Amino acid sequence: MFDVVKRLATNVQVARAQLGLSQAELARRAGLSKASVSQLESGRINPTVETVWALAQALNRPFSDLTGELDLPPVSHTRPTDGEWVPGEVITSRLLHRMDAPGVVEVYDVRLEPGRVHRSDAHRRGLTEQLIVHAGQVRVGPTDAPVLATAGDSVVFTADVPHLYEAPDGPARGVLLMHYPVRLTAESGGRTPAAASTAPEDPT
Repeated sequence: MFDVVKRLATNVQVARAQLGLSQAELARRAGLSKASVSQLESGRINPTVETVWALAQALNRPFSDLTGELDLPPVSHTRPTDGEWVPGEVITSRLLHRMDAPGVVEVYDVRLEPGRVHRSDAHRRGLTEQLIVHAGQVRVGPTDAPVLATAGDSVVFTADVPHLYEAPDGPARGVLLMHYPVRLTAESGGRTPAAASTAPEDPT
């Protein structure tokens, strides 16, 4: 977890500077306190999934831009004991892979705890999520039309609408893929089409 804290501190500072944002403005956009942003950037507090998502949305970056190492080796082999878990109230995640393909595809090993529902606001337009359930049951998908997936099921949906994740009958586990249709860079204020010239705009 210490490595994630260090990477988050550095990556948030860099992304914020590239957009010309003050800590106060980033805090306002992310719905956090300025003190929280300051502590995150100094590596003094552990991040949660919810906090990192808020920062990623405010900075218009993929989640792994803030928590991961972006210089990947030619072959990426992730074992069960590799990587670090980022805790959350409902979902705890571990980045497995990241692929620029075009845009960005993030692959997460996720664990869901029962008793609460993880509700997410609409992400940028065109962002797709895919959950492959390994164990347990997960209610997942758009808030107005979720489906119940069991072990072995795969669910894909466009996440630019409000959506949810819930483990209704006990702990569940799976792999979550998130495909961002554009590659975000600082040169155009954090919003640049990927290699595919038809990549859609992606307001957050």
